[in-house]
Amino acid sequence: MTRASQRDLVAEYFAGFRASDHERILATLTDDVEWVIHGHRTTRGLLRRPSAWRVSTA
Repeated sequence: MTRASQRDLVAEYFAGFRASDHERILATLTDDVEWVIHGHRTTRGLLRRPSAWRVSTA
């Protein structure tokens, strides 16, 4: 994947996030993505398949 396409992918993810468009966000992720959101409370998740999220908080 080129740098330009990586930037486009991240831009698309954030555009979906700003619009609260879950389908748009999921379209940018692979089935095995793991994510961590740091903040007041750390949130972690594992995408098992595009239609289901498993979320845990630490």
